[in-house]
Amino acid sequence: MVKIPSLKLNTGALMPQIGFGTWQLSKKDAEKGVLFALKSGYRLIDTAAIYENEEGVGKGIKNAMKKLNIKRKDIFVVTKLWNSDHKEPRKALLKSLKKLGLSYVDLYLIHWPVEESLITWKELEKLKEEGLTKAIGVSNFTISHLDQLKKVSKEIPSVNQVELSPFLCQKELAKYCKKKKIVIMSYSPIMHGKLLDNKVICGIAQKHNKTPAQVVLRWHIQLGLIPIPKSKHTERIAENFDVFNFKLNSKEIKMLSSLDSEKRFCWNPNDIKWKFVAEVSKLVKA
Repeated sequence: MVKIPSLKLNTGALMPQIGFGTWQLSKKDAEKGVLFALKSGYRLIDTAAIYENEEGVGKGIKNAMKKLNIKRKDIFVVTKLWNSDHKEPRKALLKSLKKLGLSYVDLYLIHWPVEESLITWKELEKLKEEGLTKAIGVSNFTISHLDQLKKVSKEIPSVNQVELSPFLCQKELAKYCKKKKIVIMSYSPIMHGKLLDNKVICGIAQKHNKTPAQVVLRWHIQLGLIPIPKSKHTERIAENFDVFNFKLNSKEIKMLSSLDSEKRFCWNPNDIKWKFVAEVSKLVKA
């Protein structure tokens, strides 16, 4: 079995440096995909309440623990709080845990920066103290969002999950998070399979006798990111994990990073206008 490199969170916990994403997978596909992913060597599974597949993810984990003799402590499970659930985050997490069939998750994220996020973060801190989640973090937060959160929080997020790829390097955000010791999880790390025919990527792939997707995932790993590629096809799930037997040189890393054109394949959190000031001043005084 391949030993997966890990990154240390600000809680001290170790997080596997590649994960299996389940966005847009049905319950059935999520169940099958998670079981196969864990069989292939993955130990990080990412889901969310809004994906409506937590039950399938949970069944996949349960089957893997039974059939593959994998212990719960060796599986890092991530789920997320959806926008409409900010009034009762504890209730939302308990609902997710019931669907997953777990007593805790390893990481609970605020899925999107919405107005209530500042208040919710304090509630997530309590959920962590309660042991319902081992770590807390955010998703789709910009530097501005993180700066505002810092003013009202006891804890710095362990993780920020954002869209990131060679075509969207998020250099300033990555620099900020590194300074604050916030680990970045990269969603849509291989651009939904698009632009993998790029000449730079294909040239590097040919040199290493790897696929373009494997080269891009290796780029993420060597930059200290945690990519979470998604697929329902077993051959792709296995292929995406087979990235630990080669290494990109510094020139190749730079070549891939030079593709940065701020191209997104998902929604832009910069378009979300947050009414910061009044809420922040209230909470700082609280």
